[in-house]
Amino acid sequence: MRKNYSNKFIFVDPGVKVKSEYYRETVLKKKFLPWVRRHFRGRHWCFQQDGAPSYKAEAVLNWIHDTFSEFIKVDISKKKLGQWPPNSPDLNPNDYAIWGILEAAIYGKKFNTINELKAALRRAWSRIDVNVLASAVDNWPKRFRACV
Repeated sequence: MRKNYSNKFIFVDPGVKVKSEYYRETVLKKKFLPWVRRHFRGRHWCFQQDGAPSYKAEAVLNWIHDTFSEFIKVDISKKKLGQWPPNSPDLNPNDYAIWGILEAAIYGKKFNTINELKAALRRAWSRIDVNVLASAVDNWPKRFRACV
């Protein structure tokens, strides 16, 4: 039986520009962290994010370092690369597989409200077969080796 992960889209509040404080306090602390605790319940996992400026703010990275036992680090000093390669969608299953599936499911449809769009995305997510998700994740080591 597939667990229901469809409620784990994290949508930005209307009219908000995602700056580092909003990202840390609202997205990570209030929305993501409670989900992580319920979902993983002590199992091993690693946090990964892209290189958006608000994600790389020192206060955000310090909080991530103090909160998550394992994460892929990005160097903000620009003196070294860190562990996270910049501009690398090949290393994120969402970027190289899942977003395309979601985009195809809603492409060309008209939505009268943001809530209709959100509902359509949730429905599209719930229809993705768990084997497709597993395949995207299983493909990650091959992509990683190719990048190295």
